[in-house]
Amino acid sequence: MWIGRGASTRSRASSFSMPPERCPAIRRLAQVWAPAQASASPPGVRMGPSAAAAGAQVAFPRSIIIGVALHFVIMPSTGYALTRLFGFEGEVAAGIILVGAMPSGVASNVITYLAGGNVPLSVTITAVSTLLSPFLSPLAVKYLAGEYVPIDAMKMMWDILNMIVVPIVAGLIANRLFLQRVRGLDRVLPIVSMAAICIIITIITSLSRDKLLSIALSLIAVVALHNMAGYLFGYWSARGFGMAEADARTVAIEVGLQNAGMASGLAISVLHSSDAGLAAAIFGPWMNISGSVLASWWRKRPIEAPDGAGAGGVR
Repeated sequence: MWIGRGASTRSRASSFSMPPERCPAIRRLAQVWAPAQASASPPGVRMGPSAAAAGAQVAFPRSIIIGVALHFVIMPSTGYALTRLFGFEGEVAAGIILVGAMPSGVASNVITYLAGGNVPLSVTITAVSTLLSPFLSPLAVKYLAGEYVPIDAMKMMWDILNMIVVPIVAGLIANRLFLQRVRGLDRVLPIVSMAAICIIITIITSLSRDKLLSIALSLIAVVALHNMAGYLFGYWSARGFGMAEADARTVAIEVGLQNAGMASGLAISVLHSSDAGLAAAIFGPWMNISGSVLASWWRKRPIEAPDGAGAGGVR
């Protein structure tokens, strides 16, 4: 729907249909806002869990290692395979791979809870994949997307560090100093985060409007297949490693959901391309819809206690 509305603005706002080089103000706004959005979103989403709750998630590393490894193997390689299969090239292809190389999405913990999965395992995989992303994401993008566009891996590493270290520290400080004193702050920040994401999606789609109109259907198909492959390969790989049903559901969600906000920011700040951000702009809304549908489907199929680990913590 938002794609159709974005495409229909041609007669309403002519600046949105201009080539990027003729929109210096919008491009400059994108370059400044994209990294800021990616930095602003995590505290707004992550202020809920307390440090005590995070400290309570002590676990054997096997499930965590499997989940993180599957995430950084399945999604980048699937993204690359889909670009070859559908014939995408250049910045759009790099953007698809960029989405696949991102850490787990911040909504995965909520989706895991709704799906009856292992929430402590979900939180831990999200945290570990995010902390490893400054090192693993640039390597994956450099290796798989380097044939499409030049990749400055060092710049990407430092940008990701700025995107995750500053927000995490700020979130922990705010959680300790302000959350208990200012009631309602935990309700305001998620709204700020969602507004920031909407703004960056609007910027990306407006700058790449003509490109989006020409590839919209095929790009949506690639995004949907990429997301679905994450769920399927994540779940059955986890089961193949002997993980319990609740843990396998958790890994499926952690693999299938990506940090599309971070991908949007990197598309602008590192790849300097709004076209590279198109896949992320579509992946974000799509994964939230598909994740909610998957969670509802799984919630109607409760896990039997002997096999489930959802209430027992990480193994």
